[in-house]
Amino acid sequence: MKYPLFKITIECMTFNQSQYIGKTLDGFCIQQTEFPFVCCIIDDASTDGEQIVINTYLETHFDFSESSVSYTKETDYAKIIYAQHKVNKQCFFMVLFLKENHYSQKKSKTEYLKKFNEGIPYEAICEGDDYWIDPEKLSKQVSFLETHKEYGFTYARAYTCNEKDEISNKYIFGSNAETFNDIIARNTIPTLTTVYRKALYSNYLKEIKRSDQWGMGDYPMWLYFILHSKVHFMNDIVGVYRVLPESASHSRSLKKKIKFVIGEYRVRLDMLKYANRKDLVFLAQKELIKGLVISIAYKIAILCRLK
Repeated sequence: MKYPLFKITIECMTFNQSQYIGKTLDGFCIQQTEFPFVCCIIDDASTDGEQIVINTYLETHFDFSESSVSYTKETDYAKIIYAQHKVNKQCFFMVLFLKENHYSQKKSKTEYLKKFNEGIPYEAICEGDDYWIDPEKLSKQVSFLETHKEYGFTYARAYTCNEKDEISNKYIFGSNAETFNDIIARNTIPTLTTVYRKALYSNYLKEIKRSDQWGMGDYPMWLYFILHSKVHFMNDIVGVYRVLPESASHSRSLKKKIKFVIGEYRVRLDMLKYANRKDLVFLAQKELIKGLVISIAYKIAILCRLK
């Protein structure tokens, strides 16, 4: 199979997000670009009917005619579907319906895309409960990186919404961070708004050993990227970040909140060690204490409301 010369890959990891995934897919398909792009959607063996939702979306919006470039194949690990959008001819989907849940087995989900992704210079990330609203997001960010070789990645801002799709105008996620010190102090980079060079990401994978204690994959990446390249902040609102009651970064459970705060602290310490920046350890400790205090105060406030 000969694929187009894709300029960018969109990586979408999803599991049991059937009620949200439709908007995520819409956000991909509205992108207006002068280059072909491919959305790699990996469903981690969902049990809530999400695979049916994605499959129905494909059948409705993508070209599976005899003259199309589409194909479907079965492997020992997944059912794979590749197709081109009926209307947006620059938009292609590569969907992997995994047969076993890889997260619970601590198995990599991205290894299946390595060969397919070879030669594609840029990558974006959007998980299955977030979504894009700016049809020029990819075009603007790729254009910037194409003309500013010293920059390794670019990001923007995002609205926040809850599980009921209620968008908050009071809290907009994302603000300018130009230095390593800025991001060590506070992660202000919404993952769904980023685009980065794959070469930089490849170097990150070679040099940084991921720790199970981190509990997050994006924050150490941004810290590494800003150590090895310039970062560009685009002051546009390009998407919507969904804040759920229970997720990797948010929880009503004090135990889970504390675990997340400690994981964030571990990231800071490990990346400070990598950067040989002992001068910022006190800052990391201060952020740890602040995070623990906020988590405990939040739990106390909930208990008081229940009374």
